[in-house]
Amino acid sequence: MSPSPAPAAAEPARAGELALAGMRNLAYTPARLEIAAGTTVEWRNQDVVAHTVTAEEGGFDSGLIEPGSTWRHTFHEPGIYSFLCTPHPFMKGVVVVR
Repeated sequence: MSPSPAPAAAEPARAGELALAGMRNLAYTPARLEIAAGTTVEWRNQDVVAHTVTAEEGGFDSGLIEPGSTWRHTFHEPGIYSFLCTPHPFMKGVVVVR
């Protein structure tokens, strides 16, 4: 039996598009997003507890996102934006803006 090919990487979202992300089982899904500058990311809390999307170096903070709720942020400048959940600091993610 030969190994299955690796799944293709998702193409980065283009400027002006909406990139979808979530929170489930105390983790961000996906934990890494690659997008173009000008893209808006929407995080949907699909967990049973509230979470945040808080930039580690400042710049954005969602406040508490209750289960079933969403929060959006538009990334205008290229860079690497690391974020975490304030109540659950082991939850980490990154947005790479090209």
